[in-house]
Amino acid sequence: MNEEFPKQAIAKSNIDDQFERIYKILGLDDEVEDEEGLSVEVRRIDDKKKFTLTLADLKTVEENTKNAQLLDDYAVWHTNFR
Repeated sequence: MNEEFPKQAIAKSNIDDQFERIYKILGLDDEVEDEEGLSVEVRRIDDKKKFTLTLADLKTVEENTKNAQLLDDYAVWHTNFR
């Protein structure tokens, strides 16, 4: 078994990761491409590690909530109308 894989899994976010909440909306940054949209800072539940992700890529755990609708609306707008 490759010992490097667990280290990479811990250091990077994964599509299956769950995060506590959005801690900070970072906005458009000079370091971030305009096409990526808004960046947000989140904290992974398992190990409390912080990550910077794009808002359009986030989904809520609970469906049919106001937060789920807001994230979906932003993702649709970001994909289709930017």
